[in-house]
Amino acid sequence: MNHSLQRLIQIIQRLYRGEKLKISQLAKEFNVSTKTIQRDLKERLKSSLLIKDGHNFYLSPKARENSDDFILDFLFNLAPHYGDEFSYRLTHILSKYQAIKNDNLFLSLQTPSITQKLQEIQAIQMALSKQTYIKLHYKSALLSHIIPIKIQAINGVWYLFALQEERKLFLSLSQITEVKAERKRFTLSEEAYKRFESEFFDTPKILVSLFVYPQIAQEFQLKKFATHQKIIQDKEGSLIIEFLSNNLEGIEQEILKHIPNVAVLEPQELKDSIESKIKLYTSRCNIL
Repeated sequence: MNHSLQRLIQIIQRLYRGEKLKISQLAKEFNVSTKTIQRDLKERLKSSLLIKDGHNFYLSPKARENSDDFILDFLFNLAPHYGDEFSYRLTHILSKYQAIKNDNLFLSLQTPSITQKLQEIQAIQMALSKQTYIKLHYKSALLSHIIPIKIQAINGVWYLFALQEERKLFLSLSQITEVKAERKRFTLSEEAYKRFESEFFDTPKILVSLFVYPQIAQEFQLKKFATHQKIIQDKEGSLIIEFLSNNLEGIEQEILKHIPNVAVLEPQELKDSIESKIKLYTSRCNIL
């Protein structure tokens, strides 16, 4: 990661800790000019959530309450610095979130926080712009020689789409740590990029059926698990939601966040996976 990105990430982390920062002091700490820090504020950290008071600046309480807004602003400002094709894609994706970011209900239901994964996102973006292979830890296992394709939110979960030789990877961003660039470079044509997406999303989809208890029925009525989904509500207020998906990992994470108010009816493999995690959690609690 280059020095400017390291500086920006450290500044953001300090802002989230509630610090009031001074331009001259930051310039001294990072061994850059005050004009460089001022440019950081005007261009890369520009946001309505950043309060400037003379030569000092800090985050508004609103930004610390809803951290995604400021991070989205930051990524949107940073997008033009990453080359034409990637910049266009990132700006196009982020513009959708910028258009709706004031809708707190939408963001709380559809997108998880990305604040804790800022360093991983920046490392992946840098690899994309330079077209370098990366290595990373996924669920504690080391994966190397990976071609990053894109980062995308699906069903409220952020994922890294990638290739490892001929194997397509679909990695939950929350499980990714220690992203590092490798020396080898890759080339990926527009045609190959489109073929990757086409082949990935054309994989056979599985019928998912969920039973949702009344306590969270209103929230789940607003969730969009798939373009076409069927919702049936009984007189007690419970829901049955059915849809087709090839993203069982994302569905599982969503269900685990709402246990015990959601039950899996189908498929059996999803039900078994959740039950095994609950049993593991219970056994570990009994040891303590």
